[in-house]
Amino acid sequence: DFTSLSCTDPDNGTTVSGATATIDLDAGETVTCTYTNTRRGTIVINKTAVNGDDTFSYTTSGTGGLPASFQITTTGGSGSQTFSNIVPGSHTVTEDLTLLPPNWSFTSLVCTDPDNGTTVSGQTANIDLDPGETVTCTYTNTFTPPPLPQCPANLITESEPNNTNATAQVLNLAPGQGTAIVSGGITPVGDLDYYQITVSQPSLVFAYVRTNLASGTADSTLFIGVSPVPGSSGCTGATGTAECDDDDGD
Repeated sequence: DFTSLSCTDPDNGTTVSGATATIDLDAGETVTCTYTNTRRGTIVINKTAVNGDDTFSYTTSGTGGLPASFQITTTGGSGSQTFSNIVPGSHTVTEDLTLLPPNWSFTSLVCTDPDNGTTVSGQTANIDLDPGETVTCTYTNTFTPPPLPQCPANLITESEPNNTNATAQVLNLAPGQGTAIVSGGITPVGDLDYYQITVSQPSLVFAYVRTNLASGTADSTLFIGVSPVPGSSGCTGATGTAECDDDDGD
């Protein structure tokens, strides 16, 4: 870009208007005019997306050729926008957290500037762009999957051979694990071999492990591990059963 023009004339007869020098050259005189031009710079905004891809929004100071706003869509966890021919000077770029996609959070912002004139404040890059310089800023965001809803799971047991029903506490299980204590109607001692779990979240897979049998006044314990079925959500009614054989052969 044209920056300035100045001329030296021994009798000051030369004048300057913008980029034009109107030279009044007298006999034997030397008039010197100096034009100054400034090279434009480049701003690169990189995006690193952890645990997924999405579209992220930014606002800028809108100065020096920067757009007032722009977006970056990541693929494979990365994306970028390059702004060339930006007029040197002070510019700002800010990630708009009000438009952050659901379950994404701002993690960090790092900028590299050859003369270290650029500073960072939160999600805003205060860019000091010098002539011919390239400043690169990298925003990192992290996706946190939403927790699956906690849905009640009621444990029912049947004790053989007399089909007496036992009961268990109501469980509220999200992906993770829990322990149900089975009590009541445990006859004969140590012969509890059938468990039925009624769950309101069929999209959860339940793993059953009996850790001890009823004995005397001691209750049976059923260890329950829970994991989600990929792509599932919501709570609807369903029933799951598990057979734990012992000495009756069934």
